Amino acid sequence: MNTRLTFAMVGFAAAILTAAPLRAQNLVSNPGFESNFAGWSNTGSGCSWGGLAYIDPTSYGLATPRSGAAAAVFPQFESTCLGTLTQTVATQTGSQYTFSFWAGAFGGNPDGFIANFGGATVFSGALPADTYQLYSYTVTASSSNTHITFEGYNTPGVEALDDVSVVALAPEPTSLLLTGTGLMGMVGIARRRRTGRMS
Repeated sequence: MNTRLTFAMVGFAAAILTAAPLRAQNLVSNPGFESNFAGWSNTGSGCSWGGLAYIDPTSYGLATPRSGAAAAVFPQFESTCLGTLTQTVATQTGSQYTFSFWAGAFGGNPDGFIANFGGATVFSGALPADTYQLYSYTVTASSSNTHITFEGYNTPGVEALDDVSVVALAPEPTSLLLTGTGLMGMVGIARRRRTGRMS
C-alpha cells in the first residue's frame, strides 16, 4: 500500500471517529402547513360535501397551531366521512426512518385518527383532548417512493395535525467507531506486510 493511500485511509478513519453528528434532513415538504397544503394531496371520502381538510386557526378556529402560524385540521363530523392528507417522500428501499407528527383533538369528542407510512398503519385511535401529543415511530421503507397518509374525523370538533417529519436514521456511534477502527486496522496490517517484504 503506497504512502498516499495509507494517509488517506488514516484521515478517513479519523474523520469518522471525530466528526460531529450532522442534523438529519426532514424529507417532508411543508411539514407544518405554513404554505397551506402545498406538497400535500387533500381529498375526502364518504362525504356528500367533499370532506377535505382545512387550515386552522383561519378556518374553524378550534385548534391553535402547535408551532408556526398554521395547522391542518379534519372537521369531518361522522366516522364514515374521512378527510385524507397524503404526501410522497423519496426514500431508500430497506432503509429505516423516524416517522413523527404532533396531533390532538380539539372542540369535542368522539374522534378517530389514522396515520400510515408506506401503506402500513402506525396509529389508529382517539387523540388526546385539547392538546397536542408527539407520535414517533421507527419505520422501514419498502420502496423508493413512500406515501405518508393521515385520515381523521371528529364530532363535533376537529382533529389537528402539525409538524410532520420523516428523517433517516443515522448510523449508531458504535457502528461508526467499529468502521473507523476496522479501517485503521487494515492500514496497520498492510503496512506490516509491506515492511516484511522489504526486510
